[in-house]
Amino acid sequence: MLTRKSHWKTNLIIVGMIAPALIIALGIVIYPIINTVIKSFMHEDTGAFTLENYAYLFTNKMSRAYIWYTVWVTLTTVLLTIAISYLLAMYLRFSESRIAKFIGTLYLLPRFIPGLVAVYAVKVVIGDAGLLNRLSLLLPETSVLYNYKPGLLYNAKGVILMNLWFNIPFATMIITAALSGISTSIVESARDVGAGKIRIFFKMILPLSIGDVMIAAGSS
Repeated sequence: MLTRKSHWKTNLIIVGMIAPALIIALGIVIYPIINTVIKSFMHEDTGAFTLENYAYLFTNKMSRAYIWYTVWVTLTTVLLTIAISYLLAMYLRFSESRIAKFIGTLYLLPRFIPGLVAVYAVKVVIGDAGLLNRLSLLLPETSVLYNYKPGLLYNAKGVILMNLWFNIPFATMIITAALSGISTSIVESARDVGAGKIRIFFKMILPLSIGDVMIAAGSS
C-alpha cells in the first residue's frame, strides 16, 4: 500500500508540474484552432451552420492555387528535410572522424537562434542586394557571377530554405537518437557474413529507424 501511495503522489507531482504548460497550450494553441474550425462552418451574417465557406474555398481558382502552393511547399520541405537529416544522422552515427564530432556539436545551433533573427540573417546573406551580391561585385565585370542575384527571397525557394533551417536540426536529432539505438555489433555481424552496405541499410538500419523517421517527418 505504501508503494501505491508513493506512486500516486509521484504522479500527482508530475501532473502538477506539467499542468501549467498544458493550460497555456490549451489557451494559446488548441482553443484558437477549435474556435477557428467552428467559425469556419458559420455563416458570416446569420451565424447559422453552412458549408458555403468550404464550397468557396475549393471552387475559387485563387484559393485552390493557394492550397496547392502550400501542399507543394510542405511536401518539398518534408522530403528535403528527411533526406538531408537522414544522411547527416548516418554520418554522425557511423563516422568517427573529427569532422563528424565537430558537426555533432554544431548542428543543433539553429534551434537556439530566434526565428526572427534567423530570417533576418538569411535575408542579409542571400538577398538580391545581400552579402553574396556584394561579394560578386568584387569580381571582374566580364565574370559570369558578376552582380549575382540569388533570387531566393519572396518566393517558394526562400520559404523552403527557411523551413529547412528550422527543421533539419530537430529531425537530425530524432533520427540520430534512433540510429544510436542500433547496436554496432549487429552491423558488424552482418558485414562478417558478407552483407554489403546497401543490403545492411535496407534490411537492418532503415527498418529499425523508420518509425522515428516518420516522427521526424510529422514534426517537419
